Amino acid sequence: MKNSIAGLAKELVKNPSLQDEFKKDPLAAIKKIESSAPVYFNDVWVYRIVIGVLGLVILSVILGVIGIMATNGEGVDSKVPTLLTATCSAAIGALTGLLAPAPNRTN
Repeated sequence: MKNSIAGLAKELVKNPSLQDEFKKDPLAAIKKIESSAPVYFNDVWVYRIVIGVLGLVILSVILGVIGIMATNGEGVDSKVPTLLTATCSAAIGALTGLLAPAPNRTN
């Protein structure tokens, strides 16, 4: 929330010393608020790593299911384990949640 005007307003309301700094030098006060924001919100690599891992999970489950189906029950139960179905479904849901735009954002 610190990356929005509403977040800035909330920070100014709850911090009187920041209000004084903002009156003296608005740019310095904004930079101070920016520097106190958590790093992981601004770090695109975290999202890239998470998306890559979820993609690998989905691909490995798909390849595992193909491998199970290719054996046609030769020594292996040809039914797809529910664990693989649940894992792939969860990974697809998480990936969709990460890639879907936030409802309050406008692009």
